[in-house]
Formats: sequence, C-alpha cells, structure tokens
Amino acid sequence: MSDSGDRLLPSWATPDIQETSEEALKALQAYKKKDTEKVIVRFKAVGNAPIMKQNFFKITSSNRFQAVIQFLRKELGYKGSEPLASL
Repeated sequence: MSDSGDRLLPSWATPDIQETSEEALKALQAYKKKDTEKVIVRFKAVGNAPIMKQNFFKITSSNRFQAVIQFLRKELGYKGSEPLASL
C-alpha cells in the first residue's frame, strides 16, 4: 500500500465534468423560466369565517401554499399573529 492516500476511481465512476456542467446549466435555465400555468383556487366560508366578495382566484402553479395563506390573510384583514382557523 502507498502512503500518498490518493486513490484512483475506475473510469466508469469518475464524473464527466463537461456533461455535468451542461446538465446543471439546463436545470438552471428551466428554473429561471417563468411559470405561466395557472390554477384556480376556490375559498368557501365555513363556520363563522367571513364571506369573501370573490371566491375564485387564479394563482401561478409554482406558488407555494404559504403564498396562498398570506393572500388569504390580506384579503380577510387578519394580522400575522391571528390564526386563520380556530379550534
């Protein structure tokens, strides 16, 4: 055994740097594209929840659910510390 500590990997295990960087660039380009696909979200008042003037909203499909919660808080006039649902 050698003291150098350098081990060579077999040729099938070494990553091709050119191929890896091309894949990374393609992934970044796909991530940067604007998502134009929309979904319709319908809110329905239950219990003692206030009734909204408009029940249907279109949002971008790439939005996280947290964005929907923030939007709902704004529409209902709730503060960040107030719960949307009470048990």
